[in-house]
Amino acid sequence: MPGTVSLRNDGREPVEFTAISALANFGALPSRGRIAPGAVAELQVGVREAVEAEPGLVSTNLTLTFGGGKEPLRIPVGAEIKALG
Repeated sequence: MPGTVSLRNDGREPVEFTAISALANFGALPSRGRIAPGAVAELQVGVREAVEAEPGLVSTNLTLTFGGGKEPLRIPVGAEIKALG
């Protein structure tokens, strides 16, 4: 963490997207936007704020929804929580 997800619009129309995480502290920046035809959007995926959890692996899905009735895209996201000290 953090990682990058690239979204490319190969269509002829702009595409609106929204990124939603199943886990509150994880997400993507930007979390919503518009991709012009032929353009690429870079999303930074990572922890948005401090996480209070037991040390170990944490995983969730980042779901990208698109306008125009397109199917959502689910991307597995994971991180390793390490103890301080």
